[in-house]
Amino acid sequence: MVQINASLRQACDYQRIADFGEELLRMYQSTSMWVAQADDAGGDDDNPK
Repeated sequence: MVQINASLRQACDYQRIADFGEELLRMYQSTSMWVAQADDAGGDDDNPK
């Protein structure tokens, strides 16, 4: 019984880590999208064609 409890707790930890990873990924994607949009809006001043 103790073994089952331990593995259940571990599974919950893994789930939390997975959720956290997804959240980080979402934040990173939205941030990189925002940066890309800001870059487009700013034009090509820093590297003119």
